[in-house]
Amino acid sequence: MNILGNHGYFNKKVPSISLPYFLKTIIHENLIDGLWIDAEGAEYSMLHHFYRNGPLDQHNITICQFNIEIHQPNDDRKRQFHKFFQQMMDEERYVFFK
Repeated sequence: MNILGNHGYFNKKVPSISLPYFLKTIIHENLIDGLWIDAEGAEYSMLHHFYRNGPLDQHNITICQFNIEIHQPNDDRKRQFHKFFQQMMDEERYVFFK
């Protein structure tokens, strides 16, 4: 994950938990009206959660709307986001706005 320090951003491994675990076990919610994600580069590994039959569906969690801030879009990450965007459009689950 990218961490902001005194001299700018640097990569550092930090402890993390899954989104379904956080929602179900820590805050005990399975219906989320609005979810904001700003994970400083780690958001790419979270995209699959929103797929039909993905981890959120598997844990019976409904996200009505989400906003996600995308960081450092190198070529690989652009391809990853394009795949995510295309799958979301194919599944007709969410609508994207700029």
